[in-house]
Amino acid sequence: MVIIAALIPALCWGLNPLLIRKIDGRPENEMLGMGLGTGLVGLVFFLSVRQPGQLSTGAFMAALVSGSAWAVGQLGQYVSYRRVGVSGTMPVSTALQLIGTAIIGVVLFGEWSQVIQKLLGLGAIGLIVIGSRLSVSTSDRVKHGIKDYLPLLATTVGYWIYSCIPKALNGNATQLFFPQMVGITLVAVSWALYRNHRVLRASASWLNIIPGILYGVAAFTYIIAARHIGITNAYIVGQLSVVISTLGGLIVLRENQQFGLIKVLAGLTFIFIGCITTALI
Repeated sequence: MVIIAALIPALCWGLNPLLIRKIDGRPENEMLGMGLGTGLVGLVFFLSVRQPGQLSTGAFMAALVSGSAWAVGQLGQYVSYRRVGVSGTMPVSTALQLIGTAIIGVVLFGEWSQVIQKLLGLGAIGLIVIGSRLSVSTSDRVKHGIKDYLPLLATTVGYWIYSCIPKALNGNATQLFFPQMVGITLVAVSWALYRNHRVLRASASWLNIIPGILYGVAAFTYIIAARHIGITNAYIVGQLSVVISTLGGLIVLRENQQFGLIKVLAGLTFIFIGCITTALI
């Protein structure tokens, strides 16, 4: 049962981009559906799970900001899916998230305090960068420049904020879950309605509730897995999502067919080793 709980986040996070691209809506449809789906999971969680204590108002608001920041990061991914595809987005997004959170951990929280830890960390970051570059290399037919990745680069800061606020609060993940889901819902739905006030009429918006529910379920089961097998192990297993989404983009969505699968696998291996190293330092 614990193994299943540990694998659910990786499966949900990995399948989410593929499902979103199959639905083929616009970013506002995807944001609205994601916001409503995660909000639904958050509400069910709030009504059915007993909370271990009560959050202070300050901690609740900080967790709300954390979820709001995640929604900003997710918007960048949605835009990037349309520009460079799922297989071009996920390795780069994963690399940016890992590198950013690692640097924040060192600078703000004093992690990797020993010299050997810093050296191992730099080596892991190097592997992640190389793996990302290998995974998104394109054929001569498909050239993606830096401008295609700008939305992803600009919004990844949202993922960094999402990751570092709970660490700064040092709170219970179960307590923070509901306000984070509320933050995601508020920002996602507000942005979608601002972008297109008719977005509620589109079938793609309602279909995208399914990926939203999948994300909420993944986030909740990640908490359960972390309780039983530890945060480090749960984190490592969760990183399998980038393998699922990248290979799924190539095989299921038939993105970038000219690109060698061996290079992609090599790149994903480098990223995964880098993930494991940063988690174990």
